[in-house]
Order: sequence, then structure tokens, then C-alpha cells
Amino acid sequence: MGSGRIVSPTKRAVQRTMLADVYHKSAELHLQGKTLKEIGEITGRCKATVCRDLKAIRAEWRKQAVQDIGEKIADELAKVNNVERQAWEAWEKSKRNKEVRTTKSIKGTIEKTIQTEGQSGNPTFLGKIIDCIQRRCELLGLDRPKKKVVSGPDGGPVQLQAVLPNELPGFTDERLEQIIVECSARIKNQAAIETSSTPVYDVHPAGLPGELASQHASGDAGQSEQGRVKASNDLLSASERQERVD
Repeated sequence: MGSGRIVSPTKRAVQRTMLADVYHKSAELHLQGKTLKEIGEITGRCKATVCRDLKAIRAEWRKQAVQDIGEKIADELAKVNNVERQAWEAWEKSKRNKEVRTTKSIKGTIEKTIQTEGQSGNPTFLGKIIDCIQRRCELLGLDRPKKKVVSGPDGGPVQLQAVLPNELPGFTDERLEQIIVECSARIKNQAAIETSSTPVYDVHPAGLPGELASQHASGDAGQSEQGRVKASNDLLSASERQERVD
């Protein structure tokens, strides 16, 4: 027989403890956003070993998460069962006959009477029982998916209400005027484009930002400037023609 290396139980326990400490430290550093290289430098392990350690740690986390969820559900089910049991006991007690004791004094003589009255039970406890049953079904996922329908008052159609821009919060008259000016400039530019085959850029008054009116325009700075001048001349020509027609 070949002689193998024998490790004492005490030494093996120490090694397991040291490995657990390394795992704990690696997990802590990983949660702090450290890279594999940084974790290896701190723990004294190579990058590949750190990668294997983190893989084992994540597997343990997933396993623990599933167990925790199962334990939480079991705890909640136990609470629901306890409440339901007490509700059943209270319900049965509410159905028992009730004794009504009366005391009368007649000519110095005290008479005590006991009457028994029947009870039909307190329905409040039945409501508690139903709540427990519904809660248990929710925890176990026994309910069917609920369909949600968006409707108006009393189940009717949804009513839409028009809101003017100036009624919106934070929407000023100045902003509305700016939008009107910008839209007017774009309409004029579109008219100029339809009457000219030359690529035209948007030109807005008061320095408002515009966008390209043609996708065929050149990106050269000099040509862009020429295009803007051409667009301005076309706008003036279009305005003059409109005045002549009027």
C-alpha cells in the first residue's frame, strides 16, 4: 500500500474555517465593487481561483434565497392558520346559547332569574375566516390571474378632456408664443422647399434652433452657410410673390 498524506481532523477543521473566512472576505469585496484582480491581491489568491470562489458564493446565495423564500412563506402560512383557528373558535362560541341573568326586588324580596337565549352566530368571524382563506391562496399562488379593465365612472367609457397648453403646469405664454413662431417659420420653409429644388436649411427668426429641411444637404461649413443664405433669399422671394398675389 502506498503511504498517503494524513490530515488530522483538527487541521482539516482549521482549513475549512480559513476557507470560509476567505469566501466571506471575497464576497464582501465583490459587493463593494472590487474587480477579480483587486480581490485576488487582497486575499492572496489568483484571478482564476477568485472567479471559482465567486461562482460558488453566488450558487450558495441562490440556494439560500430559495430556502429563505420557502421559510418566509411557511411562517406566513402558520400565522394565517393560527388566525383562522381562532376565528373558527370565536365563531363556534358566538353560536352558543346566551344566559341572561336578571335580579328583581319585590316587597323586599330579591328574585334572581336566568334565561337562556339562542344565538345565530356573529358573521364577523366568518369574514375573518374568508380573509384567511384568500390570504392563503395568494401565498400559494392558487388564484387565477386577475383581469384589470380601465373604465370611466360606473364602468362606462373613459372620458377624455381637452386641456389647453396654457392650462398645463409650468407652461407660460412666452413659451406658447415661441412655439407658434417656430411652427410658422417651419411652414414657410416647407413652402420654400416645394418651390425650389435647391437643398434648403431651416432658418428661424429670433435665433430659434431649427433642423435640416433636406437630407441631401452637404455637411461642409462653407456650403452650409451658402445654403442658409439661399434659404433666406428664397423666403424673401416667396413673401414678395405672396404680396403680389394678394
